[in-house]
Amino acid sequence: MAITKLGRELMNKYDPPYSHKQIAANYGDSVAKRLMADEAHAWRADSGIELVHREPTRSELERIYSNWLLMPKRLRKISDRKSVELFGKDNASHYRELVGLY
Repeated sequence: MAITKLGRELMNKYDPPYSHKQIAANYGDSVAKRLMADEAHAWRADSGIELVHREPTRSELERIYSNWLLMPKRLRKISDRKSVELFGKDNASHYRELVGLY
């Protein structure tokens, strides 16, 4: 089955992280409370900007990094500044470090 042009465009489109409300709706209040206690998750939910961070699985890390790469350059720069603030490295460097842990 061939992927249509529209299908390719949709597959290659940045998908902002869930907001606080979406997290609560999708995962429940207890998970939302735990995630929002984490500064990286809270910043993503507040800003709508992807940020590479430790995930429970390699596939989720890969999804987040791919999504980060799809962001406009100006948003990647904002995300890199936050990444340096939180983790001491930009997103690409952080991804390379994290992917080796799985």
